[in-house]
Amino acid sequence: MKHIKLDHPVTVNGTTIRDIKMRRPKVRDELAAQTYKEEAERELMYFCSLTELTREELEELDLADWGKLQKAFEEMLQPGKPGEPPLPDR
Repeated sequence: MKHIKLDHPVTVNGTTIRDIKMRRPKVRDELAAQTYKEEAERELMYFCSLTELTREELEELDLADWGKLQKAFEEMLQPGKPGEPPLPDR
């Protein structure tokens, strides 16, 4: 789980979002995202699933904070992150 602190908090429906938690992606997330043809739409729906935020909430993010989400996502896809157990030999 990654915790992303927003540089530019947003308020949607009276709720202010200052930080976002993003869980690690699963194969099911990838499969669900592939149903969207446009890359931007696919990424948005992927992040909705990983953060449990709504489309409306994510669409209000500043692009700098969106970039932080993208970076956190990419970091989770890298093998051998510190603090994670190594993959077992097959």
